[in-house]
Amino acid sequence: MSKTYFAIVFMFFAFYLVAGCTEIPDPVTPSYETTLDASEDRNSAFEPFFPIHYQTYLQNEDDSQMTEYGGSVPHEKHLCGDLPRAYKYCQPYLKNLWLGYPFSFEYNRARGHTYAVHDVLDIDRINRYSEQAGLPSTCWNCKSNKVPGYVEKYGDDFWAMEFHQFREEHDMDDHTIGCNICHEPETMDLRITSVPLRDAFEKIGIDLDNATRNEMRSYVCAQCHVEYYFQDPKFGAAAKPVFPWTQGYNPPETYEYYKSFGSTTREGFEGWFIDWTHPVSDTPMIKAQHPEFEMWQDGTHGAAGVSCADCHMPYVRLDGKKKISSHRWTSPLKHIEQSCLQ
Repeated sequence: MSKTYFAIVFMFFAFYLVAGCTEIPDPVTPSYETTLDASEDRNSAFEPFFPIHYQTYLQNEDDSQMTEYGGSVPHEKHLCGDLPRAYKYCQPYLKNLWLGYPFSFEYNRARGHTYAVHDVLDIDRINRYSEQAGLPSTCWNCKSNKVPGYVEKYGDDFWAMEFHQFREEHDMDDHTIGCNICHEPETMDLRITSVPLRDAFEKIGIDLDNATRNEMRSYVCAQCHVEYYFQDPKFGAAAKPVFPWTQGYNPPETYEYYKSFGSTTREGFEGWFIDWTHPVSDTPMIKAQHPEFEMWQDGTHGAAGVSCADCHMPYVRLDGKKKISSHRWTSPLKHIEQSCLQ
């Protein structure tokens, strides 16, 4: 064989050797210097600085889409009938499953983050049955962007405080889940404002101070899209949200965790954590939440290093020029070309 042939083969393997050994740098966060105060919590205060981002954020207000399998039109999930209050593809058994728990009073279809405060205030289990349900201020968590300020002011006492005492301090639009939950107002750096998430990461050895930007693009979502429970005062601050991760993220590991962090005296369940006892079956119950972060962490996307934002906040160009991360948080199936094909 010719020397030219060997030279080409050598160069080919040398190229791939160098490419394989070269580290791909972590994306660099754009640097901003706003004139916002570090304690700013009004969503509208961010609009003048980031009008295009804010435009996509307001797209979360679309509550008109509905299919057989889901959607954003507000309705009670266990009522059968016509929109907007009920739906023909209903789940009537939910009312029986939730008996003895606040969700039996009213359980609605989830919709955009921009409605978080509206939907926690305009609901029967808060307005008609909050006394029976015994709802504490921990219910503001992941609904209101004022929670970081409340925790700073009241400490861990905040979680067990009476829910309604903070009601009049909220604007439906300005204080719903928004900018300051995930961004430092002064620099727009990604941050974690959730005390429960910080506590959980500390317990399992994750150092947020050394987190990469790609990791933070999932960690900010883990502030709310997780399984959690309200702490028994026997183990710390009453009603404080806790993420049950010390034994792992999978359901069997979470189930084992719950056997040790409660004060149940029921025979066969001594010391277990339970949310309530079903009044018909007399069965101790756990109300599982929405463990999306846990499913991602132990799933294909987490293993591949694909962040939540990669799929749910794809890059878009609304002005034909500047590329931004869309702040319309929705299913990647609604923008499959931007999420998966580019």
